[in-house]
Amino acid sequence: MTTRRTITIDVEDIPALEVRCGNCAGLVSFPVGHQAADFLKCPGCGQSLLEVGSASSMTLVQIAAALAKWKSITQKKFALTVTLDLPS
Repeated sequence: MTTRRTITIDVEDIPALEVRCGNCAGLVSFPVGHQAADFLKCPGCGQSLLEVGSASSMTLVQIAAALAKWKSITQKKFALTVTLDLPS
């Protein structure tokens, strides 16, 4: 029998999304509800991380906006969580 370890996170508890540079692994924290324009360059190597209008940057903005919208809803009929598998 295989044991599976997971962690469940309430979406309300997600303060930011993180963007990690593919070049130097520099990390940019993208706070939920902030504009993407402030986070276009890697703080480590200066590489452009988000190209305005690209599918990846648009998706990041949409995810952050959806999280912010969810947090602003005051009367929720259910909780929204994310479940992640933990390494063994």
